[in-house]
Amino acid sequence: MLSLMALSPAGSLDLTSDPSNEFTARVMFAATPARRTEPVGRSRDLAVEPSSVIPTEFGVSPTGTEGANDGVDLTNAQTPNPDAIIARPGNRIAFCPALSCLRSTTGDHQRASLLVSTQTHLDGQAAEQTVGITTTVGTGFSRKWAGSTAYATGDNVSFQDARNAVYRLASPACLSASGGPGPAGTGRGIIDGTCRWDWINDAAINAKVGLYNEVMNVAGGGNSWAQANNFHLRPGHAPLFHANTELDFQNDSGTDCAPGTSNCLGLYVRMGGTNRSTSGISVEGLGQGALFGARFVGPLASNATISLGTTGGLTGIAIGGFTPASYTAAALSDAATAPLGLDLAGTNTLATIRLASTAAVGIDLRAAKLSNAQVLGKGWSVDAAGSVTTTDLHVLGQIHEPAPTAPRQSNSPCRPGQRSWDADYEYRCVATDRWKRAALSSW
Repeated sequence: MLSLMALSPAGSLDLTSDPSNEFTARVMFAATPARRTEPVGRSRDLAVEPSSVIPTEFGVSPTGTEGANDGVDLTNAQTPNPDAIIARPGNRIAFCPALSCLRSTTGDHQRASLLVSTQTHLDGQAAEQTVGITTTVGTGFSRKWAGSTAYATGDNVSFQDARNAVYRLASPACLSASGGPGPAGTGRGIIDGTCRWDWINDAAINAKVGLYNEVMNVAGGGNSWAQANNFHLRPGHAPLFHANTELDFQNDSGTDCAPGTSNCLGLYVRMGGTNRSTSGISVEGLGQGALFGARFVGPLASNATISLGTTGGLTGIAIGGFTPASYTAAALSDAATAPLGLDLAGTNTLATIRLASTAAVGIDLRAAKLSNAQVLGKGWSVDAAGSVTTTDLHVLGQIHEPAPTAPRQSNSPCRPGQRSWDADYEYRCVATDRWKRAALSSW
């Protein structure tokens, strides 16, 4: 009998092969002797080998050299995406994924310790997942420690500071100290007011994880991925809804999450280390690419759709500054409905806006449909028609009026202060629609 066992306190999942060459899934629960048996496949689809036993029927070495009997299973080495579940410790399963099966001199393309591969079999009556993992988290709650606070036996408190610790109340109901930092150290019976705390773990690992994945590249290692998802819409398929990866996060707890207090994140990317990495997120286009590189829609955020709080970099947003970029319309486009199109309120030591462009025009306002002013400054403005109003004008050099429009008569329309000239006279508007002139003479 061939058996693959996964044990848990509540029971086990037992995949076994019976004499009829079929393996069955038995779900066993400790609380009841009842068991459910359902045929789910054939034993030829399931191969399990203990790590201490290396069969000799296959002849490919860990380095791909033929002739060394290291027990590599080559059954599906050139069969893309078979219906199979194969377990063989030590990466001794050769397989060939349909979307990345490349040339190999030995036919030994990729290897794994566990291969789970299938094709769909149902026609709409149910969803199908190659691997289903579900987790319900109902333990491990801890709160921040606070002074002069009542705690009950078994309560957990956590510290995210240098202590990086979780403590459990070992004493009866008590009141924490009114001052001080709270419990510290890794001992037991730590005194805190009338409370006695036991250190139980690091705060960093006081968490539950549905699926944990760890990859470590050491000296001698080559290119590596912690996770690789390949998705391909093949020719002839009519696209409907397709997503490489879907991340759903929903908060119906009754409490809003607040940054720094209860961080609730749909996607969390951390970049660290003593040496610099290239990018936290890199999206690269190939072939036809996509309509949008990144798209944010719906009632996504109450504060900001994109928030930058980074420090130490050269630029907050760089378009074409480090990697060449080209666009047919605009590098930055705003067609939103908002009180302000661009709000600049930072502490800038050089300039709030600096133009170093090689374009023919620095700022083009001709297409703007402005009802009041094109530019509004302190003590000066440019109205929608292009007239400039200022409380004080200092000119270093000359004022040049290349094409003045002289009034035809003394009551021609004008605003007080308006001026003009022709070859014979200098004109000034002294009141609404009232011009006066002075004769010009040569010297």
